[in-house]
Amino acid sequence: CCISFRSITSRTEQNMVNVSTKTKDNVFVHVKVAVQQSVMPEFTELAMYKLDNVHEQIESYVADVVRSFIPQMTLDESFEKKDDISDAVQKKLSTEMANFGFAINKALVTEVSPNSEVVASMNEINKQKRLRDASQMAAEAEKIKVVKAAEAAADAAQLQGEGIARQRRAIIDGLRDSITHGSGEHLSTEKISELLLITQYFETLRDVAANNRYLAYWRLAVEKSMRASEQVLQVRLTSGEVAAAIPVGEVSTVGALKQHLQAVCGVTRFRQRLLHDGTVLADDVGLEGFLDLQLVLLNFITASPAERAELLEASGRGAEAHVERILQRPQDPNRREDEKMGALHLASARGSLGTIRLLLDARADLEDVEQWSGQTALSLAAMFGRVD
Repeated sequence: CCISFRSITSRTEQNMVNVSTKTKDNVFVHVKVAVQQSVMPEFTELAMYKLDNVHEQIESYVADVVRSFIPQMTLDESFEKKDDISDAVQKKLSTEMANFGFAINKALVTEVSPNSEVVASMNEINKQKRLRDASQMAAEAEKIKVVKAAEAAADAAQLQGEGIARQRRAIIDGLRDSITHGSGEHLSTEKISELLLITQYFETLRDVAANNRYLAYWRLAVEKSMRASEQVLQVRLTSGEVAAAIPVGEVSTVGALKQHLQAVCGVTRFRQRLLHDGTVLADDVGLEGFLDLQLVLLNFITASPAERAELLEASGRGAEAHVERILQRPQDPNRREDEKMGALHLASARGSLGTIRLLLDARADLEDVEQWSGQTALSLAAMFGRVD
């Protein structure tokens, strides 16, 4: 007679179960479940003799539950609902293993592991989302910076205008007091205006001589012939040489004269200033009769970051009047430092024809390449469907 002995522990044991299955969105995952069981003291005999291999029995029940739950979930849900899987496994095992004298203390889903390529894909998706968010935030920050710079430039221009107005008032008061002091006389408004114009005239001449912003200074005699058959405007240099002879019908205003002078001196109209008796003439002033004019050709200003940002912002909005004022400073439309796109690129992308004409008038470079995509203004316009 052969007698064999079998022992069983009353302590809590842990079984690790590995199950491979597929999620609802067709991703294969490996699920690890830790099952902690112990023998029920009142059913020791059942635990001893009814089951041959406890681990295999538990593994079968766990695999059955996991493979019935996970295929109903997406990959994300399988991570989010691990506790639901644990509860289902524990409930199933507690019911079934009680028949064999075992109590299930806890069933824990300790790990859900997708394929390594799936993990890499998920990380890449998360990376791209974060990069997109970062790009959006950077664009918003750049927009705020451009807007704030434009607001600062507008405030500075307003303060400068107020300062000039106060200066002119002080000059008028000083002229009146210096001339009428001790005489008891009063100067008329017309006399004061004449004195102010003369003062401005000599200040302009002084600036021309001292300030390197001025590229050239020409004295022009603009004459109209009295005979109808010879009605031309003759533009003479200080040497007396005729620089241009323009038919009267073609030139009636200062702006039109600048357009013709552009061909003579090779300088865009935005860098030209026509003066009469020290006063800068507006473009809409008529050229009737005989005028003795001075032409000053200006260099571009050294634009600050705020001024460059102001031009970009105005060009991007298609604000023609604003762009005209900026170019009249005069400001180089091609100058950019850290900005990736130029003013002409932004205007072309928007399709603002008026703004584009102004920038081209100011000699904006059509062949300039913006740094984001390597596109010229013309190719950007085509890309955005601006066929005009």
